[in-house]
Amino acid sequence: MIAFLHVWLVRGLVGSFLAVLLIYGDVVEAADLTGRPLVLDADTVILSGERIRLKGSDAPETTQRCLAPEQQSYPCGQLATNAVIDKIGVSSLTCIGDKPDRYKRLLATCYLDDLDVNGWLVQYGYALAYRKYSIQYVAEEEEAKTLKRGICQGCLLYRGSDEGGSSCQPGDKTGQRSTPQIYGNI
Repeated sequence: MIAFLHVWLVRGLVGSFLAVLLIYGDVVEAADLTGRPLVLDADTVILSGERIRLKGSDAPETTQRCLAPEQQSYPCGQLATNAVIDKIGVSSLTCIGDKPDRYKRLLATCYLDDLDVNGWLVQYGYALAYRKYSIQYVAEEEEAKTLKRGICQGCLLYRGSDEGGSSCQPGDKTGQRSTPQIYGNI
């Protein structure tokens, strides 16, 4: 009788676990992941099979363009993505996350040894502080604005084109706006 109850209990627990896994298996809740990432764009990587969104930073999409102060358009999204690829190189990244975003990407802070990669992106002007969701990297964005680094030196253009759809107006600088003008994120 005890053996029967044991088998019944184990089957019930395993069945419940599998049901939960089937229903919620694609939603990452909390994780600390380490490994060599695949960089999808400046603020999204794949690590250990999980899509990770770098929390608190908002980088231009890979195809997005920016306008430099001298009114020249340049591929700031591709430059930001390449900067992350170059920074990480063949090193391992450790990402510490706590919840998924609405696209089921793990929202995480990622580290290259002791370097906070999310903050580094903002500090060097490859991304803006994503103030809608966090104020964690506002000081880094202010530093990038002061030193006119990366996208903080000009303004952003939409959809990979310097025709229409621009956030730029004469004399407008990204550093003078309080809200990021980056499309395609969270």
